[in-house]
Amino acid sequence: MPDWSLSDIPGSVMTKAEHDLDFALKLLHRDTREEALNQSELELTDEQRSELSSILDDIASLSFEEAIQRIRAVGNTTLM
Repeated sequence: MPDWSLSDIPGSVMTKAEHDLDFALKLLHRDTREEALNQSELELTDEQRSELSSILDDIASLSFEEAIQRIRAVGNTTLM
């Protein structure tokens, strides 16, 4: 498993992605990520953008089974 958590993604990005599927999908593709972030007008530092990009690359590379396991792990943590 990667060494990041969904909580490492800035809340403003998560909120926008939850409400805008097109934005979320653009974030997962390296070719459209910067454009999506620039158009969203979210204020992120260079360090936040770099960390976010690394996390999103990891998320995009997950298999379906790995993604489901990751979601379940988050659910179990929040229930504790």
